[in-house]
Amino acid sequence: MKRMITGVGSRVALLVAAAIVATAGYSQTREGWRLDPLDAFIHAGWWSLPQQELPPKIEVWKPASRDGRTWTAYSQAAVEFANAQAGPSMVEATTAEALAAAETGLGLAPAQAAAWARLALLRANQGNRAGSGQALQLSFKVGPRHRGVTWLRCRLGLYLWEEMPVDGKAGTAADIRRLWQQPPNAK
Repeated sequence: MKRMITGVGSRVALLVAAAIVATAGYSQTREGWRLDPLDAFIHAGWWSLPQQELPPKIEVWKPASRDGRTWTAYSQAAVEFANAQAGPSMVEATTAEALAAAETGLGLAPAQAAAWARLALLRANQGNRAGSGQALQLSFKVGPRHRGVTWLRCRLGLYLWEEMPVDGKAGTAADIRRLWQQPPNAK
């Protein structure tokens, strides 16, 4: 009888643990399904595929999770949304939303060189040269040879040259050297 009670107790404990894992997984799965259009939009941009439609309001893609990469993807989509807007007040509001999302995403997952470079661009476009230089320098530290943002980092590095510390100037020079050495048809 004692063996049967022990077996039943361990089965109940296993069922409780499985229910907890299933419940936690369900919310993440539901969030993934909700943000599937955001994922498709971002990947279309990365791989030069036909662009997906932007939603009527960018807030429908706002992440509910604490996943840094999702927040930086949302920031990237918010920039595209801002570029598609007609009124300057809407562009300003959406750009501020993109900036806040980028900072949130990088606070949660800081090892994203491309996201740091995009944050540097957002800050530069808002006139925050010092903040832009800091973000650009972090992009160089996180991904010193990140090919996907080489052109952006070169342009920003040259634009911010006077404010850049020595490491930032070295990172910009290294990116320019890489661009100079690659074949003309390379992407």
